[in-house]
Amino acid sequence: MDPPDLTPNVLYRGLVRSALSSSPDSGAAQDALIQLAKDEAQEALDLVWESLKPSNHSGSSDIPARNQVLQLATKLNLKHKILPSSFFIGDVVLSSTEPVGEGAFAHVYRGTYNGVEVAVKKIRAPSAEQGLTADDATCREALLWKDIEHPHILPLIGVTRTAFSSGALCLVSPWMPQGNVRATLSSHGDQPAVTTESVGEIIDEWLYQIAQGLEYLHSQGVVHGDLHGANVLLDDRDRMRLSDFGLSLIANAPSYEHGSLHGGGAVCWRAPELIDPDGFQQSGRRPTFASDVWSFGMLCIEFYLGGKPPYSESWSAYQI
Repeated sequence: MDPPDLTPNVLYRGLVRSALSSSPDSGAAQDALIQLAKDEAQEALDLVWESLKPSNHSGSSDIPARNQVLQLATKLNLKHKILPSSFFIGDVVLSSTEPVGEGAFAHVYRGTYNGVEVAVKKIRAPSAEQGLTADDATCREALLWKDIEHPHILPLIGVTRTAFSSGALCLVSPWMPQGNVRATLSSHGDQPAVTTESVGEIIDEWLYQIAQGLEYLHSQGVVHGDLHGANVLLDDRDRMRLSDFGLSLIANAPSYEHGSLHGGGAVCWRAPELIDPDGFQQSGRRPTFASDVWSFGMLCIEFYLGGKPPYSESWSAYQI
Protein backbone atom coordinates (compact mmCIF):
# COMPACT_ATOMS: atom_id res chain seq x y z
CA MET A 1 0.00 0.00 0.00
CA ASP A 2 1.31 3.43 -0.91
CA PRO A 3 1.95 5.85 1.98
CA PRO A 4 -0.65 8.60 2.43
CA ASP A 5 -0.04 11.81 0.50
CA LEU A 6 0.65 14.30 3.26
CA THR A 7 -0.15 17.74 1.86
CA PRO A 8 1.42 20.83 3.44
CA ASN A 9 -1.98 21.55 4.98
CA VAL A 10 -1.74 18.31 6.96
CA LEU A 11 1.96 18.61 7.70
CA TYR A 12 1.71 22.08 9.23
CA ARG A 13 -1.66 21.83 10.97
CA GLY A 14 -0.18 20.18 14.06
CA LEU A 15 2.63 22.73 14.19
CA VAL A 16 0.16 25.61 13.94
CA ARG A 17 -2.05 24.06 16.62
CA SER A 18 0.96 23.79 18.93
CA ALA A 19 2.10 27.34 18.15
CA LEU A 20 -1.32 28.73 19.12
CA SER A 21 -1.65 26.66 22.26
CA SER A 22 -0.74 27.58 25.83
CA SER A 23 1.66 24.66 26.14
CA PRO A 24 5.37 25.09 26.97
CA ASP A 25 6.13 24.05 23.36
CA SER A 26 4.25 27.01 21.90
CA GLY A 27 7.31 29.26 21.54
CA ALA A 28 9.36 26.55 19.84
CA ALA A 29 6.52 25.82 17.43
CA GLN A 30 6.21 29.51 16.54
CA ASP A 31 9.95 29.71 15.91
CA ALA A 32 9.75 26.63 13.66
CA LEU A 33 6.93 28.21 11.62
CA ILE A 34 8.83 31.46 11.20
CA GLN A 35 11.92 29.60 9.95
CA LEU A 36 9.99 27.83 7.17
CA ALA A 37 10.76 28.63 3.55
CA LYS A 38 8.46 31.30 2.08
CA ASP A 39 6.14 28.93 0.19
CA GLU A 40 5.80 26.71 3.23
CA ALA A 41 5.26 29.73 5.45
CA GLN A 42 2.40 30.81 3.17
CA GLU A 43 0.67 27.46 3.75
CA ALA A 44 1.19 27.84 7.49
CA LEU A 45 -0.09 31.42 7.54
CA ASP A 46 -3.26 30.37 5.71
CA LEU A 47 -3.83 27.77 8.43
CA VAL A 48 -3.12 30.31 11.17
CA TRP A 49 -5.68 32.71 9.69
CA GLU A 50 -8.21 29.92 9.20
CA SER A 51 -8.21 29.43 12.97
CA LEU A 52 -9.94 32.82 13.30
CA LYS A 53 -13.09 31.47 11.65
CA PRO A 54 -16.08 31.43 14.06
CA SER A 55 -16.24 27.64 13.84
CA ASN A 56 -12.67 27.40 15.10
CA HIS A 57 -12.82 29.65 18.17
CA SER A 58 -15.28 30.70 20.82
CA GLY A 59 -15.74 34.28 19.56
CA SER A 60 -15.27 37.56 21.39
CA SER A 61 -14.88 35.84 24.75
CA ASP A 62 -11.55 34.36 23.60
CA ILE A 63 -9.74 37.59 22.80
CA PRO A 64 -6.32 36.41 24.10
CA ALA A 65 -6.43 33.50 21.63
CA ARG A 66 -7.51 35.84 18.81
CA ASN A 67 -4.68 38.24 19.58
CA GLN A 68 -2.23 35.35 19.66
CA VAL A 69 -3.31 34.51 16.11
CA LEU A 70 -2.80 38.12 15.02
CA GLN A 71 0.64 38.30 16.61
CA LEU A 72 1.78 35.05 14.99
CA ALA A 73 0.38 36.16 11.62
CA THR A 74 2.30 39.41 11.99
CA LYS A 75 5.55 37.59 12.76
CA LEU A 76 5.14 35.48 9.63
CA ASN A 77 4.36 38.61 7.61
CA LEU A 78 7.40 40.48 8.91
CA LYS A 79 9.69 37.54 8.17
CA HIS A 80 8.36 36.54 4.74
CA LYS A 81 6.39 39.59 3.47
CA ILE A 82 3.24 37.51 3.01
CA LEU A 83 -0.47 37.81 3.81
CA PRO A 84 -3.15 35.13 4.06
CA SER A 85 -4.17 34.02 0.56
CA SER A 86 -7.81 34.77 1.35
CA PHE A 87 -7.01 38.50 1.63
CA PHE A 88 -6.25 38.91 -2.07
CA ILE A 89 -8.84 39.97 -4.63
CA GLY A 90 -8.44 40.68 -8.34
CA ASP A 91 -10.15 42.73 -11.03
CA VAL A 92 -10.04 46.00 -9.10
CA VAL A 93 -10.17 48.81 -11.66
CA LEU A 94 -9.57 52.48 -10.88
CA SER A 95 -12.20 54.98 -12.08
CA SER A 96 -9.49 57.64 -12.26
CA THR A 97 -5.76 57.81 -11.70
CA GLU A 98 -6.27 60.98 -9.66
CA PRO A 99 -6.86 60.45 -5.93
CA VAL A 100 -10.18 61.56 -4.47
CA GLY A 101 -8.75 61.86 -0.98
CA GLU A 102 -5.39 62.31 0.66
CA GLY A 103 -4.16 61.82 4.19
CA ALA A 104 -0.80 62.17 5.87
CA PHE A 105 0.28 58.69 4.81
CA ALA A 106 -1.99 57.55 1.98
CA HIS A 107 -3.98 58.42 -1.13
CA VAL A 108 -7.52 57.13 -1.68
CA TYR A 109 -8.82 56.38 -5.18
CA ARG A 110 -12.26 55.54 -6.50
CA GLY A 111 -12.64 52.23 -8.31
CA THR A 112 -14.81 49.21 -8.98
CA TYR A 113 -14.65 45.59 -7.93
CA ASN A 114 -17.08 43.09 -9.47
CA GLY A 115 -19.14 46.01 -10.72
CA VAL A 116 -19.44 47.62 -7.28
CA GLU A 117 -17.84 50.95 -6.35
CA VAL A 118 -14.97 50.68 -3.91
CA ALA A 119 -12.34 52.84 -2.25
CA VAL A 120 -8.73 51.90 -3.02
CA LYS A 121 -6.22 53.03 -0.41
CA LYS A 122 -2.58 53.27 -1.51
CA ILE A 123 -0.23 53.85 1.39
CA ARG A 124 2.91 55.92 0.95
CA ALA A 125 6.12 54.60 2.49
CA PRO A 126 6.55 55.73 6.11
CA SER A 127 9.62 57.76 7.01
CA ALA A 128 12.99 56.07 6.58
CA GLU A 129 13.78 55.98 10.30
CA GLN A 130 10.78 53.70 10.88
CA GLY A 131 12.37 51.07 8.64
CA LEU A 132 9.09 50.15 6.92
CA THR A 133 8.08 50.02 3.27
CA ALA A 134 4.64 50.94 1.93
CA ASP A 135 3.90 47.22 1.61
CA ASP A 136 4.90 46.68 5.26
CA ALA A 137 2.49 49.38 6.42
CA THR A 138 -0.29 48.05 4.16
CA CYS A 139 0.14 44.49 5.45
CA ARG A 140 0.13 45.68 9.03
CA GLU A 141 -3.13 47.57 8.57
CA ALA A 142 -4.74 44.69 6.66
CA LEU A 143 -3.97 42.15 9.37
CA LEU A 144 -5.53 44.27 12.09
CA TRP A 145 -8.53 45.31 10.00
CA LYS A 146 -9.55 42.22 8.02
CA ASP A 147 -11.59 40.28 10.58
CA ILE A 148 -13.19 43.31 12.27
CA GLU A 149 -16.95 43.13 11.63
CA HIS A 150 -19.38 45.63 13.16
CA PRO A 151 -22.21 47.84 11.82
CA HIS A 152 -20.25 50.97 12.74
CA ILE A 153 -16.84 49.96 11.42
CA LEU A 154 -15.90 50.14 7.74
CA PRO A 155 -15.18 46.61 6.49
CA LEU A 156 -12.06 45.65 4.57
CA ILE A 157 -13.01 43.75 1.41
CA GLY A 158 -9.44 42.68 0.76
CA VAL A 159 -6.09 43.69 -0.69
CA THR A 160 -5.07 43.86 -4.34
CA ARG A 161 -2.10 44.38 -6.63
CA THR A 162 -4.24 44.82 -9.76
CA ALA A 163 -5.28 48.46 -9.37
CA PHE A 164 -1.93 49.97 -10.42
CA SER A 165 0.45 48.91 -13.18
CA SER A 166 3.25 49.09 -10.61
CA GLY A 167 1.64 46.24 -8.68
CA ALA A 168 1.41 48.38 -5.54
CA LEU A 169 -0.35 46.61 -2.68
CA CYS A 170 -3.60 48.44 -1.87
CA LEU A 171 -6.46 48.14 0.62
CA VAL A 172 -9.97 47.84 -0.82
CA SER A 173 -13.10 48.84 1.12
CA PRO A 174 -16.70 49.79 0.25
CA TRP A 175 -17.13 53.22 -1.33
CA MET A 176 -18.78 55.71 1.02
CA PRO A 177 -20.33 58.37 -1.28
CA GLN A 178 -21.17 60.74 1.58
CA GLY A 179 -17.53 60.95 2.62
CA ASN A 180 -16.27 61.71 6.11
CA VAL A 181 -18.42 63.23 8.80
CA ARG A 182 -16.15 66.26 9.28
CA ALA A 183 -16.86 67.38 5.74
CA THR A 184 -20.57 66.76 6.29
CA LEU A 185 -20.63 68.89 9.43
CA SER A 186 -18.53 71.63 7.85
CA SER A 187 -20.83 71.83 4.83
CA HIS A 188 -23.62 73.14 7.07
CA GLY A 189 -21.84 76.46 7.41
CA ASP A 190 -19.56 78.15 9.90
CA GLN A 191 -21.85 77.90 12.89
CA PRO A 192 -19.75 78.15 16.09
CA ALA A 193 -21.81 75.36 17.66
CA VAL A 194 -24.82 73.20 17.04
CA THR A 195 -27.87 75.07 18.29
CA THR A 196 -30.96 73.37 16.84
CA GLU A 197 -32.50 70.50 18.74
CA SER A 198 -32.92 68.32 15.62
CA VAL A 199 -29.28 68.61 14.59
CA GLY A 200 -28.24 68.04 18.18
CA GLU A 201 -30.25 64.82 18.31
CA ILE A 202 -28.65 63.61 15.08
CA ILE A 203 -25.19 64.31 16.46
CA ASP A 204 -26.05 62.53 19.71
CA GLU A 205 -27.06 59.46 17.70
CA TRP A 206 -23.91 59.64 15.56
CA LEU A 207 -21.70 59.87 18.62
CA TYR A 208 -23.52 56.93 20.17
CA GLN A 209 -22.84 54.87 17.05
CA ILE A 210 -19.17 55.82 17.10
CA ALA A 211 -18.99 54.84 20.78
CA GLN A 212 -20.49 51.46 19.89
CA GLY A 213 -17.90 50.92 17.17
CA LEU A 214 -15.07 51.95 19.47
CA GLU A 215 -16.37 49.72 22.26
CA TYR A 216 -16.36 46.79 19.86
CA LEU A 217 -12.80 47.52 18.74
CA HIS A 218 -11.67 47.59 22.37
CA SER A 219 -13.57 44.36 23.08
CA GLN A 220 -11.43 42.78 20.35
CA GLY A 221 -8.25 44.03 22.01
CA VAL A 222 -7.61 46.65 19.32
CA VAL A 223 -6.69 50.31 19.93
CA HIS A 224 -7.75 52.62 17.08
CA GLY A 225 -5.02 55.19 17.71
CA ASP A 226 -6.23 57.95 15.34
CA LEU A 227 -9.86 58.80 16.08
CA HIS A 228 -11.10 62.11 14.64
CA GLY A 229 -13.80 63.35 12.27
CA ALA A 230 -11.93 62.70 9.03
CA ASN A 231 -11.60 59.02 9.99
CA VAL A 232 -15.33 58.54 10.53
CA LEU A 233 -17.35 57.93 7.37
CA LEU A 234 -21.08 58.23 6.68
CA ASP A 235 -22.58 55.26 4.82
CA ASP A 236 -25.60 55.20 2.49
CA ARG A 237 -27.89 54.54 5.46
CA ASP A 238 -26.56 57.58 7.35
CA ARG A 239 -24.67 55.38 9.81
CA MET A 240 -21.27 56.13 11.27
CA ARG A 241 -18.38 53.93 10.15
CA LEU A 242 -14.97 54.06 11.86
CA SER A 243 -12.17 53.85 9.31
CA ASP A 244 -8.40 54.17 8.84
CA PHE A 245 -6.58 51.59 10.94
CA GLY A 246 -3.09 52.66 9.93
CA LEU A 247 -2.19 53.61 13.50
CA SER A 248 -4.16 50.85 15.19
CA LEU A 249 -2.50 48.21 17.34
CA ILE A 250 -3.15 45.22 19.56
CA ALA A 251 -3.38 46.56 23.10
CA ASN A 252 -1.27 43.87 24.79
CA ALA A 253 1.16 43.09 21.96
CA PRO A 254 4.88 43.90 22.23
CA SER A 255 5.60 47.25 20.61
CA TYR A 256 7.93 45.74 18.02
CA GLU A 257 5.01 43.78 16.62
CA HIS A 258 2.15 46.24 16.67
CA GLY A 259 3.47 49.57 17.83
CA SER A 260 2.07 52.86 16.60
CA LEU A 261 3.78 53.99 13.42
CA HIS A 262 3.28 57.69 13.96
CA GLY A 263 2.90 58.40 17.66
CA GLY A 264 -0.82 58.64 18.26
CA GLY A 265 -2.58 60.47 15.45
CA ALA A 266 -3.78 64.02 14.82
CA VAL A 267 -2.47 66.35 17.49
CA CYS A 268 -5.72 68.16 18.43
CA TRP A 269 -7.33 64.82 19.28
CA ARG A 270 -4.24 63.30 20.87
CA ALA A 271 -4.23 62.45 24.59
CA PRO A 272 -1.85 64.57 26.72
CA GLU A 273 0.29 61.57 27.69
CA LEU A 274 1.00 60.92 24.00
CA ILE A 275 2.12 64.50 23.46
CA ASP A 276 4.29 64.68 26.60
CA PRO A 277 4.99 61.13 27.80
CA ASP A 278 7.75 62.24 30.18
CA GLY A 279 5.37 64.63 31.93
CA PHE A 280 2.97 61.74 32.55
CA GLN A 281 5.65 59.21 33.53
CA GLN A 282 5.06 57.23 30.32
CA SER A 283 7.80 55.33 28.53
CA GLY A 284 6.59 56.22 25.03
CA ARG A 285 3.84 57.48 22.76
CA ARG A 286 2.05 54.18 22.34
CA PRO A 287 -1.76 54.67 22.07
CA THR A 288 -3.97 52.87 24.59
CA PHE A 289 -7.65 52.28 25.26
CA ALA A 290 -7.52 55.34 27.53
CA SER A 291 -6.02 57.56 24.83
CA ASP A 292 -8.77 56.39 22.45
CA VAL A 293 -11.35 57.52 25.01
CA TRP A 294 -9.66 60.95 25.20
CA SER A 295 -9.78 61.18 21.40
CA PHE A 296 -13.48 60.29 21.50
CA GLY A 297 -14.02 63.19 23.91
CA MET A 298 -12.26 65.53 21.48
CA LEU A 299 -14.38 64.08 18.68
CA CYS A 300 -17.52 65.04 20.64
CA ILE A 301 -16.24 68.62 20.82
CA GLU A 302 -15.45 68.56 17.10
CA PHE A 303 -18.98 67.42 16.28
CA TYR A 304 -20.66 70.08 18.40
CA LEU A 305 -18.38 72.74 16.91
CA GLY A 306 -19.64 71.86 13.44
CA GLY A 307 -16.53 69.97 12.33
CA LYS A 308 -13.91 72.34 13.71
CA PRO A 309 -10.88 70.86 15.50
CA PRO A 310 -10.81 71.19 19.30
CA TYR A 311 -8.84 74.23 20.51
CA SER A 312 -8.63 75.58 16.96
CA GLU A 313 -9.91 79.02 17.95
CA SER A 314 -7.50 79.32 20.87
CA TRP A 315 -4.25 77.47 20.10
CA SER A 316 -2.31 76.29 17.11
CA ALA A 317 -1.26 72.67 16.73
CA TYR A 318 2.28 73.77 17.66
CA GLN A 319 1.04 75.33 20.91
CA ILE A 320 -0.86 72.19 21.78
